[in-house]
Amino acid sequence: MKHGRRFWQKQLNRTASHRRSLLRNLLTQLVYHERIETTLPKAKFMQRAADKLIESAKERTPTSIATARSKLFVPHITLPKLLGPLAVRYATRTGGYTRIHMNGYRRSGTDRAPKAIVELVDNPKDIVYALAKQRYHEVKERLSVVESRLYQKRVVQIVDPMTGEECHAIKLLDREDVRGLEKKKLVQQELGLVKLTRKFEKSLQSYPLARAAEAEHQRTVLQRFQEENAHAVEEMQKK
Repeated sequence: MKHGRRFWQKQLNRTASHRRSLLRNLLTQLVYHERIETTLPKAKFMQRAADKLIESAKERTPTSIATARSKLFVPHITLPKLLGPLAVRYATRTGGYTRIHMNGYRRSGTDRAPKAIVELVDNPKDIVYALAKQRYHEVKERLSVVESRLYQKRVVQIVDPMTGEECHAIKLLDREDVRGLEKKKLVQQELGLVKLTRKFEKSLQSYPLARAAEAEHQRTVLQRFQEENAHAVEEMQKK
């Protein structure tokens, strides 16, 4: 029986050595620019390797650092950034360091291959964070409209099991006048809006924390540099 290949096992019509060079080039550009545009098959091919690369940087063992160095071109530029700001940014994140956005197709007259944008999550120009700042309240309003068409809100009285006090809660009941295809469409809209709302909320929470962690790391590096070179500065001032 022949099973399908995973995206990271695709050959991409290239030899093994060409695929390794292609992957190193994509990873190097992603670490340096934090956002790149490529074709969708290449984006899915490199996403798993990019996540593993950041995991290696977070471990900071000699073996993991050597592994990360072997996957990057110009390591004297990309490796310090990977082990420094990027490792600090994702110190509390357990996975999902990259994100893929569909970006249309190549222009007519070419192979019309699907394009994609690959970016590091919580980078300074994060696409999801920019959208969340603009459209979060709009999406919440749309979600409330869809929920009002799907459910009836009823206030019920309950007893708090912890304190024993009576309190009020809102119970959602299905509307009987919405059925069939209309209800199916509304349920699909609700699921999509809930997913988008959670994605926006997570980005709005994690983005400021990432900027604060990077700023603290930069201050620490600058302070260490000043302490290491304080004696040399004093000698130069005496001269």
